[in-house]
Amino acid sequence: MRAESVQKIVNELLPVEELFKKESASLKQLDGDRRKRDKLKEDIARLDSDIRNLSDKLERISKLSDENKELEELKKQLIPAMEKQKALEDEIQNLLSLLTLSFILVLN
Repeated sequence: MRAESVQKIVNELLPVEELFKKESASLKQLDGDRRKRDKLKEDIARLDSDIRNLSDKLERISKLSDENKELEELKKQLIPAMEKQKALEDEIQNLLSLLTLSFILVLN
């Protein structure tokens, strides 16, 4: 009779054990899915950060490019003045040479 009672209890618990195993497997699957989700969230956050950094770099590059264009334009505007200054310096040097030569001739 005792064996029959134990067998009856075991038979009654079998469906509960099966349900427990199914629920445990389901929880294990959900935990795995949660870990994958968390990993994806971290990956997305890292990618968002990279995108922000690249966007900031692109903005800085764009500003530097604009500044470079402005400086190139100023350079183009300054070149004629620099050439004129060089010509004037050469002319002054020639005049100084002539003046020195004239001064030497006068002294002799």
